[in-house]
Amino acid sequence: MATPPWLLVASEDSRDLAETQRLATERGWGVLRARSGRELEERLERTAVRLPGSAAGPGQEELEAAVVDIFLPGGPDAIRTLLLRSLPVLVISPPGEAEADTLRALGALDVLPAPFDAAGLDRSLALLRERVELARRIEQASAPSAARAEALLQGPSMAAGRLREAVGRVAGTRGTTVLLQAFPRSGASACARAIHGRSSRRHGPFVALDDAAELAPATSGRPSGLLDPLRAARRGTLFLGRVETLAPALQEELAVLLGDRRLEAEAEAPDTEARLIASTEVDLEERVEQGRFADALFYRLNVLRIELPSAASRRDDRAAILATLPEGQRLSAEAVERLTELDPPFDELAALLVLAGLRAGPGPIGPQAFAGSQPASADVLALGDRALRTVERALIERVLEESEGNHSLAARVLGVNRTTLYNKLRRYREEDQADPRATQGG
Repeated sequence: MATPPWLLVASEDSRDLAETQRLATERGWGVLRARSGRELEERLERTAVRLPGSAAGPGQEELEAAVVDIFLPGGPDAIRTLLLRSLPVLVISPPGEAEADTLRALGALDVLPAPFDAAGLDRSLALLRERVELARRIEQASAPSAARAEALLQGPSMAAGRLREAVGRVAGTRGTTVLLQAFPRSGASACARAIHGRSSRRHGPFVALDDAAELAPATSGRPSGLLDPLRAARRGTLFLGRVETLAPALQEELAVLLGDRRLEAEAEAPDTEARLIASTEVDLEERVEQGRFADALFYRLNVLRIELPSAASRRDDRAAILATLPEGQRLSAEAVERLTELDPPFDELAALLVLAGLRAGPGPIGPQAFAGSQPASADVLALGDRALRTVERALIERVLEESEGNHSLAARVLGVNRTTLYNKLRRYREEDQADPRATQGG
């Protein structure tokens, strides 16, 4: 029997809580209740329900959606945290509430009118249940991101052996910051995920921002872009990719937070800190000497350092990586041979495996999933062009198609937060407008 999806219901109004629980139960949900933002956090800590992005503990299920009253004490902040974790959220709010419009812009699935509208909520819950079931079907074709990350550490080469040793050593430390010195497309995000998965924080969230340039400094009308990721990563790990692109004001702010030994907007106990893992593809010491990177941040990041090996030094590892794939992404011998011939970089390899898993039927994935000689289409990825952007865009478009345009669901399947997905889609539109040939395959 399939496990029911878990729904978080958060409201001060006991009648709303009871009615929402009744409707949700009829629709096949398991329900977790909370009357405040603080109680919401406490419930998540005590219960056998976890947020998306956290590693599952024994007997735990994943929280798959939420219904939150905007007037819940601490509600808007709680909703932002849930949205950052790519959780589908229905917001209950009176018409015209400015905060509700802001939350909708951040990715809230829908805003339901208050006073409480039971019929509207019932329709939304039915639609939400359909989307969750679709998400489960899509995710069955794709290996868990933690398993993919661990697979990318495998292989007989000396470089792979040194990398596994370094990841194991760093994961054994409690919360020390880590700097990954990476070659382009060498799998820094997967390495960070593997460190998280082997650490004592593995049951906490893993929040990945592949490009630190996406974070905006504080303005008069908007808080620092660091705050939401740090809150979402409490008791877990925050990965900041390409940290050299972090805005100067945020470099200074992050240096102060690291110097205070806490990664929270407010004072918290030590065990609530987020561990920071950053990656860079440039020489940060040289940037510091040139005055292009904050020296205080560099010295606080460069506590534990891992040099990621180049793709060329790990060419012999691909067969071992493919052999460790989880069930649902197993490749036939012919597909392994074909993928080895294509020799994709490590970050592209993970994307290709997810894409192939989405297209595959029952049984092992065959070589046709990696047909490089055929033109790009919705069903065939043109691997003749090995640019990561091409692979990444094809994967994103495929997942959006499979998820029927649901950006929240697509972000969950892709393993990114919704803001990152929106930024990538906007960048694709801008590129298409600048070069219309890009949409015509040449």
